[in-house]
Amino acid sequence: MKTLVKQTMDLGAFLHHYGAELRGVRAFYIVEPLLEKGQSIKFGIAGVDSGNAYERFKSYMITYGNRSKENECKGVLVHYVGTVKYNRLVEKTNTEVWKLERFFKSKYRTVTDPERGEERVPKRHLQDIMRYIRSKRFADVETALLPEQRPTTEKHRTDKTSHRQAEKPVQTMTRTRQKA
Repeated sequence: MKTLVKQTMDLGAFLHHYGAELRGVRAFYIVEPLLEKGQSIKFGIAGVDSGNAYERFKSYMITYGNRSKENECKGVLVHYVGTVKYNRLVEKTNTEVWKLERFFKSKYRTVTDPERGEERVPKRHLQDIMRYIRSKRFADVETALLPEQRPTTEKHRTDKTSHRQAEKPVQTMTRTRQKA
């Protein structure tokens, strides 16, 4: 997994610097909405179906707004973003980012608020999560494609050209009428 963000930064600055690198990838991220006032962080995955992780981060920008001095509750801090190249042959459940998210959901199940979702954990677990990200390694597993060569059946013959020639209707000569 390629790490994009190693230090905490504002979401607006993150999108400005790394926006192009969020296309054609799947991403695992840890963000902190400032509306939470330092109480919780949220981890999640982006781009698993489409390979466009940028759209998920843009939705956070729309939901929580830009960080401003006038209103300290607006904005989002990005603590970590790791990406892997999008591969359409890897199913969503076989991706590295999905496996990492499942691991954290099961590990922190007891400390999450069930009404707010399994992805929100208290901020005090951030260092522990970062340590696990550095040590845990999962890999994408490609789905095997069906073989191209399939055995022919009686219904689907291979010698269609001779079959078509036999069914051609016989054309007969007809006389056309002449104008008087």
